Amino acid sequence: DILPSINAVYSVTDKTNIRFAYYRTVSRPEFRELVPFTFIDFSTGFSIDGNPTLVRAKVDNYDLRGEWYPGAGQIVSASGFYKRITNATEMSVNAASQIKSLTYVNVPLVENIGLELEYRFKLSTIFKSDSSKLLDNTTIFTNFAYIQSKVDVSKINGAGASTRPLQGQSPYIVNAGIQYLDFEKGW
Repeated sequence: DILPSINAVYSVTDKTNIRFAYYRTVSRPEFRELVPFTFIDFSTGFSIDGNPTLVRAKVDNYDLRGEWYPGAGQIVSASGFYKRITNATEMSVNAASQIKSLTYVNVPLVENIGLELEYRFKLSTIFKSDSSKLLDNTTIFTNFAYIQSKVDVSKINGAGASTRPLQGQSPYIVNAGIQYLDFEKGW
């Protein structure tokens, strides 16, 4: 596969950037999705059949991001993104089976669209203390992503509808933390 990418950055000021990125990636089926035999999912009681005819998915990714750097090691950013996935692997009812059985199929199109917000600040910036080494070496950060996905399931057995969210795709993700770095003392 040819996997092109481009990343363009426009510096509005010395502390503000606007980024645009496009890149293509692939997602290959897992071994259990490809194997030509049946295994049992003990939590559901369904048998699951691998599908050796699965193909890899191509993912076209588009990102637009605004960044503000209030100080060294600090950032506030907002991003919008869009992902177009061709031939994504999804689970489906196995119409060829006489028992409760699922299999894996390629769906023609999946679209993800979302928004991501991030900040990273040193505590000394928030509490306005230039003299505290503890506050200057401690950083708090949070990242939040909201994602809407749409899968074309018009060709999947038992789908009932023509679109639905992507299997396993969380509609939101939140990461947060606190970090202490002191290079002089080896922390």
